[in-house]
Amino acid sequence: FEFILESDIFISNNLISILLRDYIYSGGAHGNTNLKSFNYDTETEKFLSIIDVTKSTYDKIARECRVQLENNLINNNEIISTPAEVDQMHIMINEGTFPQAGNFETFTVEKNIVTIYFEPYSVAPYSYGIQKVKIKN
Repeated sequence: FEFILESDIFISNNLISILLRDYIYSGGAHGNTNLKSFNYDTETEKFLSIIDVTKSTYDKIARECRVQLENNLINNNEIISTPAEVDQMHIMINEGTFPQAGNFETFTVEKNIVTIYFEPYSVAPYSYGIQKVKIKN
């Protein structure tokens, strides 16, 4: 059994942004990685959603994430070699970036960059690891 907990903390002006990563291995082929983030505005004393921070919509955020993920995982990927693999990756990306709150709740803010995190399996196979999309705020 293995448990690893790591954290990153970013402080920008009145915003404190924390990312927690835990890895749990309890047997099998591999362990599981889980992500959780907290974004807190010290002026308003409230936790913020990605919509609060970006002043955008889920549709726009989803579109930006899809474009970046398709570039990283499909267009610039030398491992994918068959049309079936490309199709499967498109399916995973589209499902993981569907414009709903739950797909974009793990994010951090550092200065004017919002980084959205996707756990393994959410937009790509486990072997691709955690995926990140950076959006200028």
